[in-house]
Amino acid sequence: MGLALIKTYEEPLKLEKYRNEYPAELMKLIEAKAKGERPTIKKFKPKKEKGDLYEQLMHSLQARKEA
Repeated sequence: MGLALIKTYEEPLKLEKYRNEYPAELMKLIEAKAKGERPTIKKFKPKKEKGDLYEQLMHSLQARKEA
């Protein structure tokens, strides 16, 4: 099941699709601290999925095949 899911989403790596946002975000924090401000830090909240993991995998495979 896992291998089928991986093969379904497999595609060539395109590095131009990704950006490194860490340096820019770090500079914003440093500049805010230098001005005496309290910098805001983004917090990520994981999504809580309901249902069976197997069902989610099957749904993901079906959705990719239909696309």
